[in-house]
Amino acid sequence: MNRLTPEQRFQIVQFYFENNGSVRNTYRALRPFYRRQNRPSEQLIRLTIERFRTTFTLIDNSHPQRRRTVRTEEAIATVERSIEEDPNESIRHRAQELDLCPSTLWKILRKDLGLRAYKIQLVQELDEAHFWLNGYVNKQNCHIWSEANPQVYVETPLHPEKLTVWCTLWAGGIIGPYFFKNDEVHNVTVNGDRDHLISRFEPVNWPPRSCDLTPLDYFLWGYVKSLVNADKPQTLAYLEDNIRRVIADLRPQMLEKVIENWTSRLDYIRASRGSPMPEIIFKM
Repeated sequence: MNRLTPEQRFQIVQFYFENNGSVRNTYRALRPFYRRQNRPSEQLIRLTIERFRTTFTLIDNSHPQRRRTVRTEEAIATVERSIEEDPNESIRHRAQELDLCPSTLWKILRKDLGLRAYKIQLVQELDEAHFWLNGYVNKQNCHIWSEANPQVYVETPLHPEKLTVWCTLWAGGIIGPYFFKNDEVHNVTVNGDRDHLISRFEPVNWPPRSCDLTPLDYFLWGYVKSLVNADKPQTLAYLEDNIRRVIADLRPQMLEKVIENWTSRLDYIRASRGSPMPEIIFKM
């Protein structure tokens, strides 16, 4: 089982019962508290609930013993179903979810199921088609378990197609989003636009890369980006719909917490008087 703290397990149990025993709704309720990579899976939520029901505790044993798992027919069947559902998951994560030793899982995959791990091949398209909506693919960590080479390729266009989004955030809600699409092949800061930029010709010179001190920088954009590509949108229109949906789903309680955290950041910045701030906690 994934190494969750007792507080995290309590949160899972709490959300589970608040959502009338729905694992899917519990999984969705955990989104604001985890990044996409480390959010507990639905299977881990089920294991946590089952463990709580059978042991009546959320705390590990004080002297845990080393797990000893064997390649039983039941374990082999469980691994086979897991591979059919998601052939891309790593051995380490799959072993945590299935409560198996990584070495046992590897033996089941190779010796009992006769599978091999195939890396995705990256193909770069050097043309002028501008579309890039599925995110970056790390082929070092991306494998597909299969009996034969699945011949999977990932096309990487030369120029990503993108949307530019503007929002403003306050404790009572969000204004926006507004979308900007620059279809012309020119810089938007040409002569007629430069006089309107507040970062130029003002008493205070803005650095080219300001600190991420606003709620938009340290919370909103990272949070939205972690969710909009979950279903891998294939068109800009679909991507825009995802952005609108994620922003519309932001709860007022969450925004209030963000603003409260922002004011505490400002107090910390004033107290530091411009010195480095290694202790600042970047949280929601």
